Amino acid sequence: MKSFLLSFFLCFIGSFYPLITNAQYKLSAAVDGLAGFNTSEVYLQSNKLDQSLFIGFGAYAINEYQIESHSLRSIIGFKGLWSDGTYEGENFDVQSYKLVLGLGYGFKLTDNFKIGAGIELENNLDFNEIRGQTAEILRTSFISQIDYKIHERIDIYLLYYRALSPIFDTYLIFNPENQFRLGLSYRIL
Repeated sequence: MKSFLLSFFLCFIGSFYPLITNAQYKLSAAVDGLAGFNTSEVYLQSNKLDQSLFIGFGAYAINEYQIESHSLRSIIGFKGLWSDGTYEGENFDVQSYKLVLGLGYGFKLTDNFKIGAGIELENNLDFNEIRGQTAEILRTSFISQIDYKIHERIDIYLLYYRALSPIFDTYLIFNPENQFRLGLSYRIL
């Protein structure tokens, strides 16, 4: 599976080689805070779970090729999530750490505003005690993002994340299907 994803990524990037040779390369570091929630009730062994809002943080490296008003991004990063709640009258808390890989497309609306969309992959299984269907080791998510340049090298961004698959209840306990991230990115190169 890893070799397939690497091959896909290299072919995807390679297909843009003629455009990339005329592109402006940017390398950025980004950090954000996140809040997440599930849109439906979550059940464990047929019993409803009452869970609070997820909070967390993320840190990412962003490779970007700017071609006139268009950009192609690849992202690698890490995020941590925390939540608590009650299950059958008992309090619980969860924490989860995820490796994030992403590909996206952006469009520059003005000199300061940019919008984008993409796909993120992240590990579903880490060191959590409750396991879902172990065949689903990667989560695929759709992301949409708005960036605003506040300085020559600094952008502030708002990102919406929606899990596409898998979205089984045992996974939603540790990683909500909807997430909002607010963060800063600093352009290194």
